[in-house]
Amino acid sequence: MKAGIIGTGLMGSALAKCLSSKGIDLLVYNRTRSKAEKLCEDIKCKVVDSPKDMSVADYIVIFVFDDEALDNVVFGDNGLAYMDNKEVYILNSSTVSPRISAVINKKLSSLGFKHYYEAPVYGSVDEASSCSLVSMLAGSSKNLDDVVEFAKNYSVETIYVGEIPKAMALKLSLNNIGLSLPPIIAESLAILESYNVDLEKFLHISEKLWFGRLVKRYIERIRNTGKIRFTVKGAAKDYRLISTTLSINEYPSILSSALKNFYTSAISKYGGVDYPKAANWILKKPLG
Repeated sequence: MKAGIIGTGLMGSALAKCLSSKGIDLLVYNRTRSKAEKLCEDIKCKVVDSPKDMSVADYIVIFVFDDEALDNVVFGDNGLAYMDNKEVYILNSSTVSPRISAVINKKLSSLGFKHYYEAPVYGSVDEASSCSLVSMLAGSSKNLDDVVEFAKNYSVETIYVGEIPKAMALKLSLNNIGLSLPPIIAESLAILESYNVDLEKFLHISEKLWFGRLVKRYIERIRNTGKIRFTVKGAAKDYRLISTTLSINEYPSILSSALKNFYTSAISKYGGVDYPKAANWILKKPLG
């Protein structure tokens, strides 16, 4: 089996390490070639010059930042759309809008490509490296078994959601909840600090409530230096997608728009760090 990975950022490079450990031949592409070359110094893989050069792969996994980046690697110069291999399985694991995913599926189908699937994942760098992600799949059920078998190489569970773009809608709906917690907790901490209330008392009482474990976990991630699981910049991007997706479907986007503004405001100081640390923007604390 030969697989391609497009995008060697945090998740793409971690997935490459997982697939390499399974003995799968890897092709990798990254817009900044040096990042892909660095990855192939650490694991067995081959860097290609463009997405089009992935044509010899059986499966291609895409991990890029946003809608624009996805459109570029598919339809830009020497993109995937220019491959001769129309039988390749293209798994889009990027978190993008349901709208762009549906458009790309339609365009690829019109060009004769038969196997575009949404394949967003839950889990972060550690889970990707250890081949223990949860994969959400959407696309035609006709060849689903082949996609599931491939995804099992890096997933502890695969869940078929239905037709495109249902997996992207599911991923955004889950991210909308998880990413909202740091700013909510930060505002609570700001109230405590304003009136000099002992944080330990807050934690003691919250432990007796259903959300206590979440509060404790996020306060630890706000305060402590640890691995980057998902960046502040990525959270801001996701809330742009969430608020836009709600608006185009004629739902109010009051909360997601506010959260988009929060994460966007925090980018200047905290853009490349783990997203819970954006809470320090509210608390007016330096990055520690």
